[in-house]
Amino acid sequence: MGIIGYMVTWRTYGTWADDDEYARGKCRGMLGQRAVSLSDDERMVVLQAIEDEAAREGETMMGIAVGKQHVHLVMRTTERPVGQFVAICKTVARQALREAGFEGKVWAKGYDKRFCFSEEELDSRIAYVVRHEAG
Repeated sequence: MGIIGYMVTWRTYGTWADDDEYARGKCRGMLGQRAVSLSDDERMVVLQAIEDEAAREGETMMGIAVGKQHVHLVMRTTERPVGQFVAICKTVARQALREAGFEGKVWAKGYDKRFCFSEEELDSRIAYVVRHEAG
C-alpha cells in the first residue's frame, strides 16, 4: 500500500527547542531575534495566505491549524513533492505577515512530515489537526 496523504508541521522561529528547558536556554543566546509567537490576528493572516495559495494551486487541504508557534497541515498526496508545497506555504505566509507589518524571521528551518498509508491514518491526522484548530 502506498502513501495516500501526509501531515506536516513547521514551527515559528526560535521555538524548535520549546520542550527542553536546557536547550532553550542554551539556544536563546544564538537567536538573532526573540522567538516568534503569533498573535490571533497574525494566525488569521497565515491561515488565509495558505488557504488562498492552496486554492490557487488547486491543492485540497484536509485540515489546517495555525497555532501561536506552529502550523499543522494535512493533505492528500499529489504529484508535487511535500517539501515544495511546505516551502510555498511558508513563503506566502511570511509575505502576507510582512504586508501586515510583521518584521523579522517568521519560521524555523525545516518541517516534520508524517505519511499516511491508510484512510484510518489519514482520518486520525485530520482529527488531530481539528482538535488543534480550536486551541
